Amino acid sequence: MGIFLSKSYNKCKCKNWIFSAIGYEPQTHIFQFEIINPPVTREKPNYMLLGILFASIGIGAIFAALSLRSYVILPRKRRKESEL
Repeated sequence: MGIFLSKSYNKCKCKNWIFSAIGYEPQTHIFQFEIINPPVTREKPNYMLLGILFASIGIGAIFAALSLRSYVILPRKRRKESEL
């Protein structure tokens, strides 16, 4: 059992959608809409957005290095010094 869908176009840009399934009578729904393409603003890359992205990646890398140093490297060094 499946749902079958067909559409037809009128001169007024109305879309007639006919929904039909086995065992049920077809239902016609009329929708008036038009699909448009979105406007293209520019084709070159946005350098300010790329700069912000790279700066945030760099700041994240600095925080990751400091976190690694504080929570992994220094505690190991202190543990080794205390064992000696």
